[in-house]
Amino acid sequence: MKTVSKLILLAGLIGAPFALNAKTPEQAYVESFQGRSDMPVPISVVSPVIAHRHAGRTIVVEFIVDGSGVPREIALRHGAEMPATLAEPIVTALAQWRFTPLVRAGAAVAVRMAVPITIHAELAPQGMIATR
Repeated sequence: MKTVSKLILLAGLIGAPFALNAKTPEQAYVESFQGRSDMPVPISVVSPVIAHRHAGRTIVVEFIVDGSGVPREIALRHGAEMPATLAEPIVTALAQWRFTPLVRAGAAVAVRMAVPITIHAELAPQGMIATR
């Protein structure tokens, strides 16, 4: 039997805030960026399903948020060979994210982003959590 887990991308939010606010980790992640104007703000995120054996890994996801708020040119930066069972679900999920784009001088602009993700098996009872 193959063990799979959800990879949830979070911005430094761990454990207790989820239980106290009864929000999904994805909702908490999106809300943690509200009010920011110095970067694209996520408005919708998708968590991929990945193999449990990847717990403990840190991966940097790089992408461009274009002027319409869509992630483009998604790539995983890593030192060793990245197994497809980890890379493909992350890239597929990130492609579904949507952002409020960064606005400069009244116009939406494309911005390159790099998000470090650490996968933690012990933080989610039914899956993995990755924190930024």
